[in-house]
Formats: sequence, structure tokens, C-alpha cells
Amino acid sequence: MNHEVIFIEASEADADALLILIHQLEHFITKETLLNNLKNSLSNKYYRLFVAKENNKVIGFAELHFMHFIHEKHERARLTSFCVDEQYRNQQVGTKFLFFLEAFCKNNQLQRIELTSHVRRLDAHRFYEKNGYTFTSKRFYKEL
Repeated sequence: MNHEVIFIEASEADADALLILIHQLEHFITKETLLNNLKNSLSNKYYRLFVAKENNKVIGFAELHFMHFIHEKHERARLTSFCVDEQYRNQQVGTKFLFFLEAFCKNNQLQRIELTSHVRRLDAHRFYEKNGYTFTSKRFYKEL
């Protein structure tokens, strides 16, 4: 990492770089699907998509959804996708990105961030735990 990394809201113009990162997460969608998803999501007030950029190059992204559960006083954020480009991992980009996301949530009166991470992503689990996230529940999944 040679230059300052900035964190900003993503746009459809970031689609090509986002697609590469999404494929690094082993979600092999098409660009058409991604563009359709971006078009539908970016206008949703309960959704934010951020990118990390170095020298105007997208090197990471984070997707947040905002929810309010009936049993909680405050809304929470759910980090549904998070990826730093393989070439930029272990350079503190991910940690700085999490700090940015946490500050964004605090500034928007969100009291909690939750996330899921596939059971096979052991490096990601260690990363989240190192950054103060704790394992508290199991997620169940069923294809319909």
C-alpha cells in the first residue's frame, strides 16, 4: 500500500472492479446481474455500498443493510459482503475499512454491526475476531 486509502460510497461506475472482488468471494455472478442489483439497491435508504480506493482504484468493498428488530430498541447494521482485493490483504486495509464502517454506523445511530462468514473462511474468522467481533449465534440456511 503506497498511497492513502479512502472509503466512499460506491456507484455503478465501480461495477467492473466490484465484479472482480465478488468473484474473489466465489460468487460468480455476471456483470448484468451485478448492474441490475446495483440499480435496485443503491436507491434503497436501508442500504449502503462502500468502496476502498487507492489512487482511484477500487481495492475493496463493503455492503451494509440496516434493520430494526422488534425486540431491540435501535436499528442495527448487517455487513452482508466485505472483501479486500487479494493483493491488498494483510496491509491493514480491512481493519481501516472496518473502523470506517463502525464510525459510519455510530454517526447514524446504529448500535450494532452483525455479519456472517462462511464456515470455510477461517482466515476471515480470525480477522473479525482480531477486530473485536465475537461469535454469538448460528445461522441456518435453506434453498427454496
